[in-house]
Amino acid sequence: MLMGILGGSLSLAILFGFRPLTFPLFLIAAIAAANYFVAMVFAPFFPGTGWTDPEFAAETGRPLGLAPQQLVSYVVCVVVLLAVGLAYS
Repeated sequence: MLMGILGGSLSLAILFGFRPLTFPLFLIAAIAAANYFVAMVFAPFFPGTGWTDPEFAAETGRPLGLAPQQLVSYVVCVVVLLAVGLAYS
């Protein structure tokens, strides 16, 4: 949780704290914002981790067949990639 808060705060500080905002600073802010969610995407590759705790698996809804955290992680990563693509063009 704290990693997400710190990454988001760092990206906001970079975006709104520096003037003028250059493209390299924007990329650093985007990396800081997406770092938490990219880590969530790769977390299941480590032994003993999963998207849902086994005792809550039956109670957790699965929109689009994905765990909620998995869906949010994919959506945020795509949004950050789209933002970087739009900023580059």
